Parts: sequence; structure tokens; C-alpha cells
Amino acid sequence: MKRHASLIPLSSHHQNALVQAKRMRSTSLTNTEESRLEVAETFLKFWEANGRAHFREEEEVVLPTLGRFGDAFTPEIQTMLRQHIDIRGRVDAISERMKAQSAPSPEEL
Repeated sequence: MKRHASLIPLSSHHQNALVQAKRMRSTSLTNTEESRLEVAETFLKFWEANGRAHFREEEEVVLPTLGRFGDAFTPEIQTMLRQHIDIRGRVDAISERMKAQSAPSPEEL
């Protein structure tokens, strides 16, 4: 099944987010403070430029549309919302660490 053209940018955002996640995971394994600071800074720039708006678009456009034409309480939608909450909390933790000029721990990455 082909995606609707309006969903292609969202798919691209997901691909970019996966690249960021992979980079953070591999950096967490090296466990050097300098590399963790660098990858966290890069990720936060990505989040501010793309991630935050992407979540809003999914939550304010995609989900209400799905709710209009189907069941708004599917397990998949509930999972997505839980994941958004979890990711936002993790972003906040990394952001707080960076504001304190401290590298996120390998676990936080």
C-alpha cells in the first residue's frame, strides 16, 4: 500500500530521528564525556528544528484525523502517545543536563 503524499514528510522525519537515535546509542557505548556532550548537542538542535514540530503535527493533525474516520483508542495510537510522552521526558532530561553543562549519562542517551 502506497503512502499518501502528505505522509511522506513524516516518514522522512522518522528516518532522520532514527539516525539520531542510532548515533546516540553508539556514542553511549564509547562512554567519553566529550562525545556524549557533542551528540547531545546535535540531538537537541535536531529536536528543536524538527522533532518537537513533528510530534505536534502527529498529535494535532494526524491523530484527530484518524479519530474522525476510525477508532481513536486503538492500541497503536495509545502506544504512540505513550512513546511521545517517554521521548519528551528523555529530551527534557538531556536538555537539563546540557543546561547544567554536564554530559548526559550513557543511559540517558
